[in-house]
Amino acid sequence: MGKRFKAYILLFVILAGFVFAAVGCTLTVPAFDASKLDPAQETIIYDRYGQPAITLRPSKSIPVPLQDIPINLRNAVIATEDSRFYEHPGIDLRGMARALVRDILSGGKVEGGSTITQQLARWVFLNDQKTFSRKIEEIILAAQLERHYTKDEILEMYLNKIYFGGQAYGVEMAARQYFGVSVKDLNGQKDPIGDLAKCALIAGLPQAPSYYNPFVHPQAAKERRDIVLENMYKNGYITKEQMDAAKQQPVPTSPPKTGLPVDDSNKYPWFLDYVLEEAENLGISADEIMRGGYRIYTTLDPQVQESMQQTYEKTSLFQLPNGQLPRSAAVVLDPKTGGIAGIIGGMQYKTFRGFNYATMNNFTMTGGNGQSPGSTIKPLVDYGPAIETGRYGPNSLLKDQLITYGSGAGAYTPHNWDGRYRGTMTLRAALELSENAPAVWLLDQIGIKTGLDFAKKLGLPVTPDDYNHLAVALGATSKGASPLIMAQAYAAFDNAGQFIKAHAITKIVDGNGRVLVQPDYAPTQVMQLRTAATMTDLLKSVVDHGLGAAARIPGYAVAGKTGTQEYAPIKGQNTDLWFVGYTPDYVGAIWMGPPDGMNYIPLSPGQQGEYGSGKAAAVFQSMMTRIIQTEHLPPKPFPVLGGTSTPTPPPEQTPPSQAITDLAATVSPDGSKVDLRWTPIQGDVSYRVYRTENGGTQALVASVTGGSWTDDQVTPGGQYEYVVAAVDGSGNEVNRSNAVTVSIPETVQQPPGRSQTDTGNGGKPQKPPKEDKKNHGSTGGNGGGASGGQPTNPIENQPGTPQTSTVLQ
Repeated sequence: MGKRFKAYILLFVILAGFVFAAVGCTLTVPAFDASKLDPAQETIIYDRYGQPAITLRPSKSIPVPLQDIPINLRNAVIATEDSRFYEHPGIDLRGMARALVRDILSGGKVEGGSTITQQLARWVFLNDQKTFSRKIEEIILAAQLERHYTKDEILEMYLNKIYFGGQAYGVEMAARQYFGVSVKDLNGQKDPIGDLAKCALIAGLPQAPSYYNPFVHPQAAKERRDIVLENMYKNGYITKEQMDAAKQQPVPTSPPKTGLPVDDSNKYPWFLDYVLEEAENLGISADEIMRGGYRIYTTLDPQVQESMQQTYEKTSLFQLPNGQLPRSAAVVLDPKTGGIAGIIGGMQYKTFRGFNYATMNNFTMTGGNGQSPGSTIKPLVDYGPAIETGRYGPNSLLKDQLITYGSGAGAYTPHNWDGRYRGTMTLRAALELSENAPAVWLLDQIGIKTGLDFAKKLGLPVTPDDYNHLAVALGATSKGASPLIMAQAYAAFDNAGQFIKAHAITKIVDGNGRVLVQPDYAPTQVMQLRTAATMTDLLKSVVDHGLGAAARIPGYAVAGKTGTQEYAPIKGQNTDLWFVGYTPDYVGAIWMGPPDGMNYIPLSPGQQGEYGSGKAAAVFQSMMTRIIQTEHLPPKPFPVLGGTSTPTPPPEQTPPSQAITDLAATVSPDGSKVDLRWTPIQGDVSYRVYRTENGGTQALVASVTGGSWTDDQVTPGGQYEYVVAAVDGSGNEVNRSNAVTVSIPETVQQPPGRSQTDTGNGGKPQKPPKEDKKNHGSTGGNGGGASGGQPTNPIENQPGTPQTSTVLQ
């Protein structure tokens, strides 16, 4: 007995059962209510306060009489969705049987064979659940529709109500959205072949509006359009020549710049996009939600979202030296709940559900390909795990040396971004200055497994391959990260060591008040309280004294970390700029990438300090300041977590009893360096060295434990002022030295053994330290980007495993 014969026997049994089931379902099938054929219900998205924030209105579709809808569009829909539409009574038994056999042979569910009338019934009266009873209800309601309306009336209602993706309900909105014209203008009078291709594209959308959106998936849209054209040819609506010519027409890849307007009432488009994405992860399709009738409760804070949007409207804040704008994205979370308060997915909102840089299109769904997080990963993979072990604290000494790990093809030599190696430095200083050598050494000491296991608990996507190389210490993970992932991870430091999955949806309710989804985002304790407290103290020090100075908000507690990713082919250029930081109220992550069409962020020599990761930190500062002012948040310190801020019993930390009064600076005979010396003071003390060059901005240039330091980054003719600050075991500056000033001669004429010395007479810092990005180091690897740099298409940027130096901040 053949497989097909068995299928027909099974089909007979199924149809018999179908008839009996239909009788039973008549008792529960929804009553035919003609009023529901009027404009569909609204879907309302509520903010965190329970107030309506976004309203999706299918009723904003613009009805068009059937005679104004081009015949090619009508034929395209019929040929594709229901070729026997004018022949059957609303139920196509032949088509159902054909679909059933196909489903049986393929082992699939009962999904195919729905006529246009059935689709209209489902759209108006039912939901998208693919169940046997739903199918029977659909058939019964379709039969009732056929009794009340003519075929042309049913087709007209279908074409005016069906969802075509984006903001397009009905063919008029679809024509406006994708082509900028009224649907009646696609009648073929001016451009017969072009209009035929456009009608075919529109007709192909209802099956999967999001997937076939040409602005997001142009290739899929073209393939679907061509299938529609083939269906039209097979059903005799067009000739082969017309079909072939229409297939050569391009599909639109971006919204029309001019033309008839589409509804633009949504004030928070990026947030809506993410809500629909998250709803799909929770099992409810975006297409179903867009049909209307749902109530979606979210974590949106309108004031935060609007503050973020206003920040991104201030393009001067982002503008690069060449006048271009980078790509950029931002996320702000409430660390106590994990709720997404606001989200920005790009510099400009271009298209409904387009690529979202804040989530990297939610790479947890697509399998990877976020951006390299650069040095923002150090607290998650290096320093946090080390402190969690109990063996390291802020004043622990780390090796700051040029070390090669491994040998042969697997050899890896991390370089410091500033080209300096101090032998040893404190953990606090290494993080403040974002030096690479100590971070890699520390991960080697605690073990890659310890570091990555800690990061996994914070939500970082980690693969088995990541456990094979130390470059992960500097951000070279296989899947990279998104601003959402990074904000989610840092939120645990800001939430007493508790991890909560970042989310936007708290509940989804259908039109009947039935709760469909209500996720439980329970917190998980992923680190000890003292680890969270210590990391917050250290990251606050990065902002107060280190490379994160551009993120400071006067009077407010801010903690955070900068990060950059070097573009390997061109030394000194970057593919990614990051700042991830937090206040006691919010966590925020900023990412900036190359302008459209470029593989790196174009900077000129000397601009890296202003336009490196300090640029991202400045955006964070502006955005968070606006949020603070809008929400009238008072200044507050980070909460005391009940544990100590150092993980090991600290030594005596009595304030130093004496100040540094004898700082002296000596210029070497050849004018290539300046030696600083001072008398160390008693106690658990380290020292920060500040330098002012040619009357400019004072910058932190070193953190040391002894009474000397050598500056080998001076230039002929330059004038330098130095100040040394004493720092106690908690990272507080307890006093500052006298200031000393030296001038480097244009040409050295001193006899050997002679040098210029200045002991100074005191001084105070002029301005906060500014990031000094000099990018000294090997260009052999990029710490996670694809070889050759970041492609224009971010989906293709697969971080790899560099085996040479990585220059990151």
